[in-house]
Amino acid sequence: MSRAMFMWLEDARSSGIALDKYGIKERNLYLNNEWLQCRRWFQYRDDQSGPRLVGLTTGPELEDWKLHWDLDEDEFAGDFWEMIENPPLRVPGGWIDD
Repeated sequence: MSRAMFMWLEDARSSGIALDKYGIKERNLYLNNEWLQCRRWFQYRDDQSGPRLVGLTTGPELEDWKLHWDLDEDEFAGDFWEMIENPPLRVPGGWIDD
């Protein structure tokens, strides 16, 4: 969890806010708002790459709170497995690529 979020939750708890109830409200706000779930809300640009918030775990303690990110690493998984399952053809005496 980021330091800023930790400090925010610390302040909320010290103000008398029950973190478990607050977390339920925040999670419901996120789940019921398509704009917040859109990839572009985080980056303010047209391409759709980069991290995207996909989930929030909450609870009564600061340590219970976690943000779950999709880092778009899966977009490269197909290329990786294609290279593993179908490696380039190596012809003896053929041209060696760098």
